[in-house]
Amino acid sequence: MAHNPTRASLPARPTPRPTQQSQQLPRVQPPSSTRTSQEWRTAKEEVLVRLMFTPGSSPLETTHTFLNAYLAERVAPAAAQRVCLAAYELLANATNYATLGSDVVLEIVERIGKVSVRASNNTIPARVAMLRQQLEKIQANAEETFVSELKRSMTGGVSRPMLGLARIAHEVGLALELETSGERVTVTAVPR
Repeated sequence: MAHNPTRASLPARPTPRPTQQSQQLPRVQPPSSTRTSQEWRTAKEEVLVRLMFTPGSSPLETTHTFLNAYLAERVAPAAAQRVCLAAYELLANATNYATLGSDVVLEIVERIGKVSVRASNNTIPARVAMLRQQLEKIQANAEETFVSELKRSMTGGVSRPMLGLARIAHEVGLALELETSGERVTVTAVPR
């Protein structure tokens, strides 16, 4: 029996059907600038999508297509585009750098009307240190880090996950957060 490396779960709640009146699904409200980052961190979250993969699998294009269609019905177009790009980059890193025998989990979550994306995987301490260092560079200057990584990739340098992370921060404008717990690492792209 063939093993399917991609296991997708349904959204945490059923998607409401459009009424005759609205003919649209409810959309997530645009972020309120009055909300503080502390409110964001402590707010209850709703998992909209949770997908699980195996390390080394190649789910990027299929997942991107699914998320584009799903988010088009749930959030404003600009937010959907940002979340899809961040999901693509985070998933590429997580599936490529996860240790074998562990699951890679991609989640789209909503808190206080804002949508974020996170990817979790197990990895080795050296990769966590490299990731932490790169996130510090991105936090210090996202544009400079993006340009540097773009030049490196165009000159045939070693392909590294850092261009995708810099792209999330610079092009998409999402902040990146890192959490570790033992061998498990989680990178979250959150609205600023």
